[in-house]
Amino acid sequence: MKPNYREQGDIGEAIAISYFVRRGWKVSLPLSGYRYDLVVDDGQKLYLVQVKTAFVRNRTSKGYDVHLKTCGGNRTGKDRVKYLDRRLDFVFVVTADDSLYLIPRNALGDNQGKMNVGNTKWNEFKVG
Repeated sequence: MKPNYREQGDIGEAIAISYFVRRGWKVSLPLSGYRYDLVVDDGQKLYLVQVKTAFVRNRTSKGYDVHLKTCGGNRTGKDRVKYLDRRLDFVFVVTADDSLYLIPRNALGDNQGKMNVGNTKWNEFKVG
């Protein structure tokens, strides 16, 4: 059964938290209204992380399209659109085939629409 968007987001955040905790990082969750999902601490610095999930393959590219905006998603009201915050340090991507990507925000440049992971340049940021 395919999860709904809220469940999909919750699954992605849980996987991201597990990823960071297993590496010895401390993880904090903002209470509400932020454009990032996690604050992670590697012992030297705090990082802001946005978690994105992609559960449907793109038929043309065979990768997963990752939308870099939220349309009425799990933290906002209906019909609101928010783009990636420029203050982010990382975008953490979880795909349906359990691949994980930790992508530095600066690697995205001005991209505010979507990216495709799974068979592209983003593979250099694959962590699981």
